[in-house]
Amino acid sequence: MDGNLKFVLMSDLHIKEYANVLEPMVDAINSCDVDLVVVTGDLTHKPSQTLFDIALTSLNKIKHNVIVIPGDYDCGPLWTQNFGDTYKSLSLKGFDLDFLDTSYLGHRYATGWGETLSEESPDQHDWLISRLQKNIGKSHIIFSHHPLLVPKQEVNKSKVYLTNNVRAIYSGHLHTPFMQSFDYSLVIGSMKNGILTTPMRYHGNSLFMVVEMSLHGDIRHTPMLIDVKVEHVL
Repeated sequence: MDGNLKFVLMSDLHIKEYANVLEPMVDAINSCDVDLVVVTGDLTHKPSQTLFDIALTSLNKIKHNVIVIPGDYDCGPLWTQNFGDTYKSLSLKGFDLDFLDTSYLGHRYATGWGETLSEESPDQHDWLISRLQKNIGKSHIIFSHHPLLVPKQEVNKSKVYLTNNVRAIYSGHLHTPFMQSFDYSLVIGSMKNGILTTPMRYHGNSLFMVVEMSLHGDIRHTPMLIDVKVEHVL
């Protein structure tokens, strides 16, 4: 899969003053040949400048481009001051990467696509719809803190999200491995469905996932386990 997109995925590090699980991973992350590092929320255990400074000290040691999105524990004005826009996009190696801000969900766990974004984050909803309708060919990868469960059938508001260009959705929040496939209404090549996944048991562990993805649909998940307390991965 040389030449395809590779990124490091981390989530729910919940860094505290006495527990920085990111620091032991820095050297291992730097040794990986990847295009990007993504942290899908709850970087710190609360939105504290002291904790953000600890986290940023470790993040700044990473040689790769790093994108962090907010979770329900670390969100707020201080997060924006330290990390910038809460949702954003990036084009990389033929993929369109969309990074969502689902912090408005708070501590909720399972929710549908259209109902929350359209009603509780309408500006982001319109931005995402325009992004998903931009290109056809399953080039989009979506990152969010909360798993936005995808219905099997295209109904009501959910229909606009189940376009045929979403290859995969990566989330955190659950602190446990989870995977759900969603069907495409139009099959292109061998890709009959996409995946929504939180691929590792995060929280309190120094571990990350390396994801390698082909434009033609192949996806490889490789766990990197550093100082592991709980070894549960998909």
